[in-house]
Amino acid sequence: RHNAIIASANARSGRKVVFAIDGLSPNAMAKLERRGESAPPATLLAMDALTGEVLWQHDEDVFGTWLGYSASHDILIQAGRTGARGTPEDEPRDRIVAYRGAGGTMLWDPPGGTVLWDRRERHTGPLAIHENIITGGRNEPAIDLLTGKDHMRIHPLTDLPIPWTYSRTYGCGTQNASKHLLTFRSGAAGIADLARDAGTANLGGFRSGCTNNMIAADGVLSAPDYTRTCTCAYQNQTSLALIHMNDVEMWTSNAIELGDGLIRRVGINLGAPGNHLDESGLLWMNHPSTGGPSPNVPVTLDALDAEWFASHSSMIATASDNPGDTPSWVAASGVAGVHRISLDLAWDADADPQPYTVRLHFAEPRAKAGDRIFDVLVQGRSVISGLDVAARTGGTNRGYSLEIPAVEVKDALVVELRADAASTLPPVLNGIQAVIEEERLSRTGQ
Repeated sequence: RHNAIIASANARSGRKVVFAIDGLSPNAMAKLERRGESAPPATLLAMDALTGEVLWQHDEDVFGTWLGYSASHDILIQAGRTGARGTPEDEPRDRIVAYRGAGGTMLWDPPGGTVLWDRRERHTGPLAIHENIITGGRNEPAIDLLTGKDHMRIHPLTDLPIPWTYSRTYGCGTQNASKHLLTFRSGAAGIADLARDAGTANLGGFRSGCTNNMIAADGVLSAPDYTRTCTCAYQNQTSLALIHMNDVEMWTSNAIELGDGLIRRVGINLGAPGNHLDESGLLWMNHPSTGGPSPNVPVTLDALDAEWFASHSSMIATASDNPGDTPSWVAASGVAGVHRISLDLAWDADADPQPYTVRLHFAEPRAKAGDRIFDVLVQGRSVISGLDVAARTGGTNRGYSLEIPAVEVKDALVVELRADAASTLPPVLNGIQAVIEEERLSRTGQ
């Protein structure tokens, strides 16, 4: 099959090589046998691209219908191309084998050739070779290119190792991998940020084709229309190309279980349409969760009449006009009318109290100075009295942040907002971030 032909130049030697599986599929072999005929078994070959000289070959245990090659690591992958609609039934899906490109030495093969990972026995393809092997299944762990084991990442909240996965919703089609982006169908057009591991985002209004037509190259994401015969109800059915713009908001979802372990850092973006990974690597999660899956950090709000609000970050004053470092996309949404918020940071009820630096973010959405005045308490202790955000910032839609160091948290971080007697409007809050104080942890040996 044509998916089992790879041409590449070795990054180390520069030699141009063609890898190929020369053989019939199991279905074709079975047809020959029913006719009383036979064909030689499949052969895995490496040939010099200029002369055709066979550099090495394997004549036994050749099962694949798909080859992939990492020139930077000189690793050849034999597997099947299963997963897309219309895939032949005889595509292998229970085995992936890695070879050294130069010489053909086997590097790894799952035990018994049947079990790839502890949690599953099959993979979904076609595979994408990046710095790891990305399978085509939803929430399937990526495979470490060098070892064949689960490729791991660091949990953004707990710092514990977890398998690397990406998530997507419904739809046909497979994924394309570029240096920085993974593109795929996820309802609409979906992307995953491979450079920053920020999660899955959607480009609304159009969808990728059943054959993935979203191709990233030279700073442009091109999407020639592959949907002319489709009846999916999307607003735009056209060829298009996109470039990166910093002013365009990009919200993500992160299908990661919270798991065990102490939450070491977290951001709660109240009223936001999705999650956002900031420049420091802090994952801000929207609450309530409306933009897709997130780690389940328990957040409890006590309010009589909560009023949620959200606008675009371009409506927020520039950083030079803000008396603090509240990001514009945090200041753009929030809630008014909440008088108590509890954020559960500990998974072990018997854990010792931990010190956190807490930062609260505020922005006045509509009131003038003097209309909204309130006190702020953290863990029952007053941290500011008579806060008038409009007065402090000089108007509406201007971020203001309040930092409280050395907050001791045993299980839950509790923030209380109490309206002043002279206030005509209830308190407002836009975001909460809590980061564990590593220096104190190291001094106490925790």
